[in-house]
Amino acid sequence: MTNAATTQSAFRYSPFAKEVMANPMPFYSELRDHHPAYYIEKFDAWVFSRFEDVWQLLDNLDSFVTTDRTVVSERDVVPHRGTFKPYQTDPLGHFSTLGSPVYEEIRQAGGKPLRPVPVKKMADDIRARCRALLDELAQRDSFDLVNDFGGAIAAGSICQIYGIDISHAREIHRAVGYAMHQDPVSGGFADGFLEHRAQLNAIALDAIRRRRAADADGSVPAIDHLLNYTLEGRTLSDEELVTPIATIMIGGSETVPKIVAHGLMILAERPDIRAQIMADPDQNLPVAFEEMVRFCGPAQWFMRTVARPITIGGQKLEVGQHVFPLIQAANRDPREFDDPDSFVWNRKMERHLGFGHGQKFCIGVHLARLEGRIMLEEVLRRFAGFRVTDAVRTPSSFQWGYSKAVLHPE
Repeated sequence: MTNAATTQSAFRYSPFAKEVMANPMPFYSELRDHHPAYYIEKFDAWVFSRFEDVWQLLDNLDSFVTTDRTVVSERDVVPHRGTFKPYQTDPLGHFSTLGSPVYEEIRQAGGKPLRPVPVKKMADDIRARCRALLDELAQRDSFDLVNDFGGAIAAGSICQIYGIDISHAREIHRAVGYAMHQDPVSGGFADGFLEHRAQLNAIALDAIRRRRAADADGSVPAIDHLLNYTLEGRTLSDEELVTPIATIMIGGSETVPKIVAHGLMILAERPDIRAQIMADPDQNLPVAFEEMVRFCGPAQWFMRTVARPITIGGQKLEVGQHVFPLIQAANRDPREFDDPDSFVWNRKMERHLGFGHGQKFCIGVHLARLEGRIMLEEVLRRFAGFRVTDAVRTPSSFQWGYSKAVLHPE
């Protein structure tokens, strides 16, 4: 079940290997150049690293399912040997495992506040929260861009969308960080994962119950429309609605703060780029943030399982095999991007994979772009100069991004 490239080389790759979790980039280069379809026998899984292959893979709705989850630890990748699990509707399975048409229906029901027009209306509130928080943080000698600033802002937006008191924002961001943290040696979720995931689920469940008690009158559409959604002739229980909400709580609280922190680290080292961007921030910041998503995005892959035989990148895939489309390897593919390992703030690109692609393209893309632009602008306007130290990029098979980056005003 291997190809010539994998059998004739001493090269070894696993997303859960200690060395890969510490820094996957050298492995990605080797995979793209010499093993574009790489087989891991232990998992009966194929790894794809070239942009076009990953794009086509994620674009193909009929041949792949997510019933084994999209984000997993090593022990969860179990070979199926010619079979795959169907998604579950009674009771409803985890949101990430659902397929068509149920996934799209639930996404549509709960996604109204994340569409362009409602998101645009959040701009003034996000900016006001950024300025108020920076007023406070500017009194310090330094502050953490991820945890003191970006995480609080992003989680605050999640609170606003789900009718949760904003005082819970830091609690949500902190719980998300712990819930997604992985052991740097084993690749499994770290100690405390279940506790912090339960904490997030409890916050989501409380919000759901409060909306049901209010008769789901539409004033909090992200929850109310889910409460009024019917599946196969029945409404969903409070417990069934937890994972669609908790999934967005996690994605909405974790990714943008890491991208913004990484982007500001780059700008601290490159005042020339900063000056170019801030010469016309309204025009330039959206472009620069998009390059940050490509270059700094922390998500490494989202697993799929083959449901129908298909050929990707010249490699035939069989039913039941797992597939790891490497998002960040693809985003550094020189076949798609010129000078891909450089941050080019005004890069002209038609597409990238920083927000995913296909059926499970990031539902919060409009909010992420708005938050990213505003966070960057407010920090860059507030501090004429700054340096960033004590950056921590925690080893991880999945979220390989900065969990700490300390800004020092100058």
